[in-house]
Amino acid sequence: MYATRPGSAVGLSSACRFTHPLIDLHHFGPERSYVARDTTVFLRPAVPMYRCRGRGGVGVVWRMRTILAVAAGGALGAVARYGIGGWFQQATRSDFPWGTMLVNVTGSLVLGFLMVWLRATTASVEVRTLLTVGALGGYTTFSTLTYETAAMFQEGEWRRAGFYALGSLVLGLVALMMGMAVADALLRKSG
Repeated sequence: MYATRPGSAVGLSSACRFTHPLIDLHHFGPERSYVARDTTVFLRPAVPMYRCRGRGGVGVVWRMRTILAVAAGGALGAVARYGIGGWFQQATRSDFPWGTMLVNVTGSLVLGFLMVWLRATTASVEVRTLLTVGALGGYTTFSTLTYETAAMFQEGEWRRAGFYALGSLVLGLVALMMGMAVADALLRKSG
């Protein structure tokens, strides 16, 4: 979800609005908005950017720092996925993709924590996107999960494929909710 705040960039007019993902966890449907804490929240499939209305219609000015933060976070997350997933796969000595499941579940846990924690902090847009979109986007891997599930189906391993797909989804959701609960409890304890 994307929040906007008018004219917050240096050199941009008050007609510009900044859009940012992961501000609020509530779903309001496409193109619907509401006002909360001086912020208008929109659901839009875009990356953080400035949208400016003017004579030429709506234009987009990409924020280079945010793009670099996503790229750096993605690189760190991908390297972590490679190292942790590969290490865990070798440690289990199994042909079942435990390494992929581990990174997806731990990534969900950390994302749940960050979704709550970052909302309560004054972290910059770059830090938020570096951690969530970049690092966790590079760390978790839905495409690998679907490929490994399809490979199991093609090999006739229906039970393993079902366990893997359903187990990854259920464990990921449970981990996400646990991460959110831990962050919420820590925030209540500190404040």
